[in-house]
Formats: sequence, structure tokens, C-alpha cells
Amino acid sequence: MRVVTKPSTACCNQDIYISYLLSDPHYTSCTRLSDILQSVSHDSVHRFLERERFEPEDLFAEEKDKIELVGGIKPAWITGDSWYSGNDNLKFIRKLNMNFLFGIENNRLISIDRGKYIQIQTLEDWPHDGKSVYLKEYGVVRVFRQLYKKVYRYYILGVAQLDDLDGLCQSDFERVHAAHWCIERYHRAIKQVCNIERFQVRRENPIKNHVFCALKAFVRLEFMRFDNLIPHWYEIQKQLFVETIRNFIANPGKYHAVNA
Repeated sequence: MRVVTKPSTACCNQDIYISYLLSDPHYTSCTRLSDILQSVSHDSVHRFLERERFEPEDLFAEEKDKIELVGGIKPAWITGDSWYSGNDNLKFIRKLNMNFLFGIENNRLISIDRGKYIQIQTLEDWPHDGKSVYLKEYGVVRVFRQLYKKVYRYYILGVAQLDDLDGLCQSDFERVHAAHWCIERYHRAIKQVCNIERFQVRRENPIKNHVFCALKAFVRLEFMRFDNLIPHWYEIQKQLFVETIRNFIANPGKYHAVNA
């Protein structure tokens, strides 16, 4: 865990870097931040990313006063998209006695009649509350489908207690899927708004520090949304360039490239 022994005198710090990640829509790099600030050199930004030693515990330590945990954290469900729904993953989760929901590809093989396998997309009988089937090389799961943009998406649910499987209904699927979709939205936002994938450093520690700051950036957005300062995560970048765009539309002939 990172330990601060004395106040930092660095020109670039965590707050500056996080604000930069939230404001630059495309071109995040040490050089770009230096060009924007002018008073901070490329080397100062790079030294910040190289110098710090942020760990996962630091994120919780910095934000724990803003959240309330009762009884610790124990996940009720594990969810993921079809990329992670391989049998090895499913069997590993089963060993942990955990419930799961995963998307699966439309060509995954299932069986209703023992020994006869069909692709899930060819299943004709779709009860409203899903159907218990045998997933090839795994075991019994409950399958659901959802129409999205005129195409069906397929999902499997598994529970720690197999006797509870047939009791799962459409409302259970919708509840867990809603939580699953929140996680999908988080991953989309942290890529599109917090620039977690955009960095121009190569060494392990600068990359880790960049990722840490991107996570902190998302936390900042979420608390702003929670406090009703913004209606959604995309609001800052949406509004940040309004005045610049308005001025350009009004005076396109006055535009000229600025060498920062």
C-alpha cells in the first residue's frame, strides 16, 4: 500500500492527471497534457506515472469514508458476457458454490432429450420463465433469451443449489440481468470517458498508475452523479466543448491552429 512520507512538490499530481483523463476526449499522453498545461513538462507527467506506487488497497482507503458497508462484501451473483462463458470458467464458479449469469453464443449446444444436442438458437419452445436444459460438457442450467435490436441474445443461469434452478423465473432473470447491464455500462464508461485504454507509456508501473487514476476518475464521476451534480457520466465531456463549438460555428473563418 502506498505510504506518503512527506508532502509532494511535484508539478503533476493525481488530481491534475485525473482531471485530464476526464477532459481529453481522444489524445491522452504525457506530451499532450504538457502541451495543454504549458507550465508542466512532459517529463514531469512521466515522472508522476513512474514515481507513484498505487495499489488496489489505496483506492478503497481513499474512498472508504464515502461509502457504508454493512456486513462486508459478498457477491450474490457472478455475471459476464459470452466471452467468459467457457465451461472451465463455469465449472470453476460451480466449485465456489456461486450463482451465475452469463451470455452465451447462439451456437452453444444444449440438450433437452438425453443424448440429443441442438444449438440454443434452434430451440423452439421458449416458456416465459425460461427453461432448464443440459449444457454440453457442463451440466444443467436455465436458459433465457432477450430480444435486442431485432436479434435474440441468449443467457444461462446457474445456482449453487441445483434444487433451486427450476424455481428461477423471468423476474429473477430480469433482476440479475439489470445488475449485469450496470457492469457492462461501467466498462463502457471507463473506456470512453475515463480513457483507461489510452496511454502512451510502456513500463509496468506507469501503466498501473494510469489504470489506477482512470478508476479514480470513474469514482469521481459516480459521486458527482450521486450528488446530482451531473445527470450521467458523459455530461462533463458533453458540455466541456460547447462554447468552443458554438464559437467555431459562429466564426469558422477565424479558426486557426494553436501551437500549444
